[in-house]
Amino acid sequence: VLLTPLPFPLVLFASAHSPLITMAAASEFSWSQVSGALVQVHVGGHWVVGVNAEGGIYRCAAADGSGKWEKLNGSAKNVSTDGTYVWAVNAEGNIYMTSTADEAGSHSWTQIDGSLKQVHVHGGQAYGVNNDDNIYRMNADGSGGWDQVDGKLIWVAHNCGHVWGANAEHNIYHGVLGSSSWEQVDGELQQVDAAGHWIVGVNSGGNIYRRPVDASGAWEQLNGSAKHVSTDGGRLLACNAEDNIYLADANSPAGSVGWVQLDGSAKAGSLGGDYIWVVNAEDNIYRRPIDGGGAWEQVDGKLQSVSTDGTWVWGANAEGNIYFTAANCDAGSPGWTHVDGELQQVSVCGGHIWGVNSGNNIYFKSSDNSDSWEQVDGQLQSVAHAGGRIWGANAEGKIYHKGTTA
Repeated sequence: VLLTPLPFPLVLFASAHSPLITMAAASEFSWSQVSGALVQVHVGGHWVVGVNAEGGIYRCAAADGSGKWEKLNGSAKNVSTDGTYVWAVNAEGNIYMTSTADEAGSHSWTQIDGSLKQVHVHGGQAYGVNNDDNIYRMNADGSGGWDQVDGKLIWVAHNCGHVWGANAEHNIYHGVLGSSSWEQVDGELQQVDAAGHWIVGVNSGGNIYRRPVDASGAWEQLNGSAKHVSTDGGRLLACNAEDNIYLADANSPAGSVGWVQLDGSAKAGSLGGDYIWVVNAEDNIYRRPIDGGGAWEQVDGKLQSVSTDGTWVWGANAEGNIYFTAANCDAGSPGWTHVDGELQQVSVCGGHIWGVNSGNNIYFKSSDNSDSWEQVDGQLQSVAHAGGRIWGANAEGKIYHKGTTA
């Protein structure tokens, strides 16, 4: 991360009697008091987490304030969540991680090596600072090791590819997640997808492969055949040469993945959040509940490539036009927003949309469409990203990966 100082100081905890920063009031904003007493809070996904003055850890399942507080076991001075994982640092600087999917009274903390005084998790990565103000980052699922980042900060946060922090002199710094050079990986694939712990893909013979997204380990061939495969980290979605649709557990043993056929036909698809999204041979768009229940409902519009992270759905049509909308949109009136540029394949994850155009050039931007496209060096025909890494396959089927610039 290349840190750039901003031209004014930031104090993270300012006295209410002598405010150091004056802000204009929002014209249509009002606070609602929520029950409970906390000294630090963080919001991610549908979850709010916090700690009280005694170090007790609490979570609330509705970020809109409508849920009830649940007490987690353990003690902490700082907590953070991305909606999937909760990270915590206790009074001794020990680091722990757990899943939001676990019940409050029966969850188990996994200790992470190292020592920190503050941690922040978002977009597939955890950032933290230690007592010497050194900055570190690791995959949000706890895989891989810590990477030290240049600079010194007393507090760090990151979102949408940007890292922000303050140092001991209260100067504010901002950086963009650094990238390394492309590294070629063994094997050949023609299409890839990534989420959570896995990078998955298919080769020209329809064989399906997976390996850890941090490039550790080796490729594992999965049973079955497909022309397109997608994952949300916990499930696999595959479309075969006959456009049959299959769903499976992404963490099943490689040789005995229990593919379950779904009704309908599709040439490609994506899954995340509450829905499976697919496009068929006529570029019609359909979605259904991700648990495989319910029925397909047609979504208005035409796309040849579709990708969802559970919050947004992005797609590109046959002319390369790019569109996005909210994942929970009304199927009959989805409200597609046309985005500038031209792409033939898209992949959305971790707060960013990545894509490649007809010339195999690579681009990314924030998944909420709040900024402009940025081009990345290299050429790929299929691209995906997760866990702080960007993966892709070029026109020759060669596989590459690198640290993300987002």
